[in-house]
Amino acid sequence: MIRRRRPSHRAMLRLVWLRDGGVCWLCRTPCSWPATLDHVIPKSKGGKFVFMNLRLTHSDCNRRRGNSDPPGPDGTTEERIAAQKRDEG
Repeated sequence: MIRRRRPSHRAMLRLVWLRDGGVCWLCRTPCSWPATLDHVIPKSKGGKFVFMNLRLTHSDCNRRRGNSDPPGPDGTTEERIAAQKRDEG
């Protein structure tokens, strides 16, 4: 069995930067270099350091999100949706 080396953090950041077009996954505005990597499924909930589980984010956006559930396509999280429903109803 051949073991592959995991890409370095810097190499993975470059790959994710290119894929995401230099735009923050959470607030949809351009990031400055260097940005941070956010785990779609947080490490604390079993997420891995793999290309498909990483997104480009501003460090502030990443800190605000913490280990909450990943945002949906419109940027909302399940927690935010539940809070809105509580407030409306």
